[in-house]
Amino acid sequence: MCLLLGCANGTFNAKMDSATGNTPGYPFVFDVNDDGKLDLLVANGNSNNVSILLGNGDGAFKPKIDFNTGPGSILVADVNYDGKRDIRVEDRGGKTISVLLNNGRAN
Repeated sequence: MCLLLGCANGTFNAKMDSATGNTPGYPFVFDVNDDGKLDLLVANGNSNNVSILLGNGDGAFKPKIDFNTGPGSILVADVNYDGKRDIRVEDRGGKTISVLLNNGRAN
């Protein structure tokens, strides 16, 4: 996946590439592990999984962590009402919904 970080003057820095699975789509940005740094979630169509890339805080990301969920749209919500945001992935082709519960750990 290619990222272009914006500058305050309306231009962009040089692109930064981060490895994801095959046919990435439905990108979702939020702080997965509550460390104050934005992270990236990507549903991978031909890999049938979701990649989570934890942010370094400078626009770059750590290597991806893959979860076998099936490809699909991503929703972030506190599914089990424990105060931590969880990840829900809707796999329309497989007609399933996967839930990744936030365990509160940073990795």
